[in-house]
This record gives sequence, structure tokens and C-alpha cells, in this order.
Amino acid sequence: MGFVDEAASRYDFALFQAGIHGLEKRGLKPGDFRSGATYWEHRTVARNATSIRGEAGDPGLFNRARALRHACDYNPDSVVRRELEFLRFEIERFVLGVTA
Repeated sequence: MGFVDEAASRYDFALFQAGIHGLEKRGLKPGDFRSGATYWEHRTVARNATSIRGEAGDPGLFNRARALRHACDYNPDSVVRRELEFLRFEIERFVLGVTA
């Protein structure tokens, strides 16, 4: 329907939440990565994404999704649909793989 910016934002959020779920399924908490932390930060989840599914490319997926979200939030131009479509399948595969 043309809501590319909104989709980029929601895909990033879904990826982030699935990452948290994956880390917490392993018994991990934010404080395990940063002393005194009580909430998950995007960079913490992204840096430790490899431990969720064991795929070396997952931290890059988090960073690319976050970059698109930043582009739609802070740029007057819309996210390029092709860029989002490219990530869409990777994000969906991650989310479904972690939450299944």
C-alpha cells in the first residue's frame, strides 16, 4: 500500500523483539552484558545476535534493519522499497526461526 517507512520501522521492531526473545530463551538478561542494565538496548541485542541462531550474518541483519529505521525516522526521503524488500525475507526468516 506504499507505507514503506512504516514497514521499515515495524520490521526493525519485530527483529529487535525476536532477538530479545531468543536471548531470554537462553536465560540471558540485559545485566549479563552490561553491569546494572535492566532493559535491552538495540546494540546489545545486535552485538549478540550470532548467539541466538548461530548465524554469523545476524549482527549485520540487525544493523541494516536499524539503518533503514533511522532513515525513515530522520530523513525527509522515504526508504527505498527495494532495500526493504531485500531485508524483509531475512527478517521474517529470523523472527520465525527464533519464535517457532
